[in-house]
Amino acid sequence: MLQTEEEARQWLSHQDQQFVLGVGNPKVRRLLAAKLRSCRGVLTSIISPKTSIGAFGIEIGDGCTIMEGCILTTDIRVGEGVLLNVCCTIGHDSVIGDYTELMPGTRISGHVQIGENCAIGTNAILLPGVTIGDNTVIGAGSVVTKDVEANVVAVGTPAKVIKRLENVS
Repeated sequence: MLQTEEEARQWLSHQDQQFVLGVGNPKVRRLLAAKLRSCRGVLTSIISPKTSIGAFGIEIGDGCTIMEGCILTTDIRVGEGVLLNVCCTIGHDSVIGDYTELMPGTRISGHVQIGENCAIGTNAILLPGVTIGDNTVIGAGSVVTKDVEANVVAVGTPAKVIKRLENVS
């Protein structure tokens, strides 16, 4: 395991420079990507062959991890460094912001916009047309029926804001 920037620089100088992000926290993934890129690393996506990705209008950013059982329908933009954990579903005309994490079983309906650095909890459901602001956490099992502002934690059915977070984007 690499512990320092110098170790990363040396390792990348002897490899093919590609790297994938293997950590869940959105802010940590963003920081690691920046540091490894500064060492001339090439951020690379990894997509399970056991996932289903539609044939039209799919855009997947660099450094995404898309795990087994995910379903992406059509006209979807998945930003840089996004982690789609096992069995996530993303409906048509949706946007997943950079360095966002969808935990296992997340269900995203059509026309949903999720900001950057978000964490969407296990088995959460986002109904059609909702927008989630940057740096927002949606609790496990929550059902989001309306827009959720940036820098908050929202939980429940329907999801309600329970905490405000510092804006550290």
